[in-house]
Amino acid sequence: MLVKQAILSEDFHYSMVGGLVEELRLLTSTNFIIFRVSSVSRNCNRFAHELVVVGRNCDERSETIINSLLEHIDVIVAEESSAHE
Repeated sequence: MLVKQAILSEDFHYSMVGGLVEELRLLTSTNFIIFRVSSVSRNCNRFAHELVVVGRNCDERSETIINSLLEHIDVIVAEESSAHE
């Protein structure tokens, strides 16, 4: 929610993260035709959370990152699908 508020308002302009917020705005406006910020509950965001955990454990110089992510994506999708059946 704070990221959404920071991006959509000027409330964080003079804060310690103001420069990061401005850089994020610049990157999104120059790289995307449409950019929308939304927030979801943590329960609905498990997939993104799991990918962040996997990404933190990957060596950025390794070429196996994509393969590792694809394997984890398959597992997460399968678990989520079975939980909603």
